[in-house]
Amino acid sequence: IDPVPVNMDIASLTVSADAGVAETGQLVWSEQDCATCHGENAEGTPGTLNIGIAHTDLTFEEFVLKVRLGPADMKAYSARVLPDEDLAHVYAWLQSLGD
Repeated sequence: IDPVPVNMDIASLTVSADAGVAETGQLVWSEQDCATCHGENAEGTPGTLNIGIAHTDLTFEEFVLKVRLGPADMKAYSARVLPDEDLAHVYAWLQSLGD
């Protein structure tokens, strides 16, 4: 297990949201099995926590913090498991949904 620091410094991000490619983000989404709780198209899934995050209102920095810290029942993903670049791709894909 890779411990995640509680006071994660967002200034340590190695990429910006602008670096994300939506098509790559969709692949990362599938590879990380995010659809199990968030749905195939991030619309949420009945019977689980049903947390839809398609076209999220979170800033990229807030999104990264949530992924790193693992809110509620979501496990935390360290930068070793899910690099900042991959998160930029997923964020771009989430933002592209509903366009």
